Amino acid sequence: MLRNDLCASGLLCNLGLLITGGLLQLFPLPAVTGELSNERQKELVYIIQQDCGSCHGMNLKGGLGPPLTSETLKTKSSEQLFDIISQGVAKTPMPSWIGILNNEEIKWIVTRLQSNTSLIMQY
Repeated sequence: MLRNDLCASGLLCNLGLLITGGLLQLFPLPAVTGELSNERQKELVYIIQQDCGSCHGMNLKGGLGPPLTSETLKTKSSEQLFDIISQGVAKTPMPSWIGILNNEEIKWIVTRLQSNTSLIMQY
C-alpha cells in the first residue's frame, strides 16, 4: 500500500489515534501549575522523539510529515503551531493531541520546536 493509500484509507490516522490514546495511560496529564516539572519535560521530549518522530523523521527533519526544524517552522506563528498540535490537520495523518496534552504542554512543545529542534533531540 502506498503512503497516499494509507492516508486516504484513514489507516495512519487511526494508527496515530491508537498510539496517542495509549500515551495517555503511559504519561497521565499532570495538574496545570504554571510550570512543567523536569520529569514531565522529559516525558514530552520522549513523545516528540518517538511519536512526532515516527512521521516527521527521527531527527524531525521530515518523513511522511514535514520537517519540524526551527528553520522550517519560522514561517508559522506560535498560535498556528499550537492549533496544529492541539487540533490536528484534517485529511492528513496528523492527529489532535488535545486531551492527551494540556495547553501548557502544547505551548512548551511549540516553544522548544521554534527555538532549536536539536536541543530537543539531545534532551
